[in-house]
Amino acid sequence: MTAHDVIVVGGGPGGSTAAWRLARAGLRVLVLDAAVFPRVKICAGWVTAEALRDLEITAEKYPLTIKPFDACVIEFDGGRHETAWRGPASYGIIRREFDHYLLERAAATGADVRWGIRVTGVEAGPESVAVLTGRGRFEAPIVIGAGGHHCPVAKALGDVSEREEVVAALLGIRVGSHYLMVRISNAGEKWSNCSPGRLIIERTMAALHKDGVRKFDFSVVNYAYKRRFGVAHIQLVDILAALSWRGWPYVLRDRAARELRRHPRLAAYARRMLGRPPRRDEN
Repeated sequence: MTAHDVIVVGGGPGGSTAAWRLARAGLRVLVLDAAVFPRVKICAGWVTAEALRDLEITAEKYPLTIKPFDACVIEFDGGRHETAWRGPASYGIIRREFDHYLLERAAATGADVRWGIRVTGVEAGPESVAVLTGRGRFEAPIVIGAGGHHCPVAKALGDVSEREEVVAALLGIRVGSHYLMVRISNAGEKWSNCSPGRLIIERTMAALHKDGVRKFDFSVVNYAYKRRFGVAHIQLVDILAALSWRGWPYVLRDRAARELRRHPRLAAYARRMLGRPPRRDEN
């Protein structure tokens, strides 16, 4: 019999929350992290309202730094564009405080939290998984890898099989019926001809549309496959400006292209007159 039911590798928000819920359910949980908390975390200093609900945290009762984000204003060259939400779209937090708070919550619930211990290897056996560290060997029937990009569990056990391949990934924020894309990436190279970025956007829009989302903000490009879901084109602030007479041809070309995009049939006719093949979204 092992000393722990579950080992969580990684004490960030995902790992600490998993440990907290498992410990609350009565399981013996061990959390291992190479860092010593509280530790500085530069990136990702914000969380959405939905993420707070998943963590069972209310912004009003959270005892540390938290700042609601409910509007965004962009100004350039005399132009102004403002996006506002009825409620906070996300909250600014300090990861050094936030992560430590969640980890202490897990420990207070009964999880065995040990920081400053780096995992050097993971070995899967028939009945348990062994986690190797500089301070000993730990075993449990279940191991959760929550170590982020360089998670040792993912490196040891999470390889993509020979029949699988990561093609594209998308990260976004949903606020009610509004969805905003934050980041998208794709494998490129041999997948570039089949537009994996377009595929994941279309699949994401289809799934969210079924779930009630009606406003999508993916990019400034007005493609037909996006319009199929009933999205409305929103005019953004034009930030293209000529700094000298040499830049005016580019400015005029951009303005002409934007005007053509407002009239798909005219754009298709212009492409035929120029001898260019039709775009895939015009077929």
